Amino acid sequence: MAKPDMHEQEHQSMTLTLLPIEIVLDIIPHVPFSPSQFQSLRTISPTFNSAIANHERSLVRAIRGRQYTESTIVSFPGLLQSYTGLSTLHSRLDTISGLSDLWPRLTTGNPDLAWLRDRWITMHKLGSLLLYRLQDCSTHDARTDLLNALPATSMATLYFTLFSSVKVLQCHGPEPINGSYSKGDAEARADIELAFEEMLLQHGLDFFMSLLRAGTRPQCNEPGWAISALDHEITTIEWRQLHSHTPTLISVLRRSFAAKMECRLCENTTKMWEVLSGTVFDNVSDEITVKVVNGEVLKGGMRRMGL
Repeated sequence: MAKPDMHEQEHQSMTLTLLPIEIVLDIIPHVPFSPSQFQSLRTISPTFNSAIANHERSLVRAIRGRQYTESTIVSFPGLLQSYTGLSTLHSRLDTISGLSDLWPRLTTGNPDLAWLRDRWITMHKLGSLLLYRLQDCSTHDARTDLLNALPATSMATLYFTLFSSVKVLQCHGPEPINGSYSKGDAEARADIELAFEEMLLQHGLDFFMSLLRAGTRPQCNEPGWAISALDHEITTIEWRQLHSHTPTLISVLRRSFAAKMECRLCENTTKMWEVLSGTVFDNVSDEITVKVVNGEVLKGGMRRMGL
């Protein structure tokens, strides 16, 4: 097919600039959303810029309804219905998709990670969605309230995402989370992993991805924000747990999960496996995903023998 010549392109551009605002408002929701693409639309004409500037609520509603499934929207209940919210949604979906594509390479050929597939990829994603919901809480108190309100089925997926993220970064992450750092010093490793879990609860999946990228570029002289944040947390978390009136998020999660499972703190990991190995998680539908993220109790299913 022949490409349009210069005169045809100029005519098409001029036609777009002459469109009435009602037509522009109908066109915009059909354009695949991305922050950069949306900014480009503003430059087409004053009419496009005016439509985007003055009709945020209706355009956001139309874009969400046309370009995203209902289950996707409700998986991020804390996002505002705004252009900023759309940009955040686009970024989060891109991060989750990128991690899903990367996961086979992370786990292939490594006996320590070979089990992190199939069912457990899904568990990691469920916990990642809860990390995003935690991020959307505006205050520390709101985050602790959310953690305390979650049922055991939701908390177990969040607990698993912390657990599995540590395992992945022990193999692929930078120092100090890499398993070769302070190897053989059980107390030091416990402090490092505790600090990492706290930072993951605070900063979400971007923190994990930043450390993962840093692990693939060990020659880089700049430590990166995630490594700096982790280093600082390692030096302060013990003092905060002992002396601060504000509880750490990881301590809230651990205590709340133990209370719901009626077990000791040291039994949390065993109880996590017990919950996640239940038949209710055998086929995770969109409905189950939404219930986990919204903190609804998953009913039904059976506990597997031996767990």
